[in-house]
Amino acid sequence: MKTQYKSIFASKTMWINLIAGILASATYINPELLTAIGFAPGTETKVLTAIGAITAILNIILRSLNGSPVSIAPNAANNTVNKTSI
Repeated sequence: MKTQYKSIFASKTMWINLIAGILASATYINPELLTAIGFAPGTETKVLTAIGAITAILNIILRSLNGSPVSIAPNAANNTVNKTSI
């Protein structure tokens, strides 16, 4: 049985993780950003925890919707692999 690869840029899981990583990093580097967008001062830990929990839940949901492997190769949509040989 052959498995169809998709480009990593077409992966919703990759985009969710990238956005969550940027938000978490920005919060960690400069906690005052949270205050600037309306969060109470001192809530950095809660926000970082929420970002982690939401990301984990979204990863589980997205992985259950689609089990296609991803590839960094430019022509990932054309790449296939024989599952029995792995």
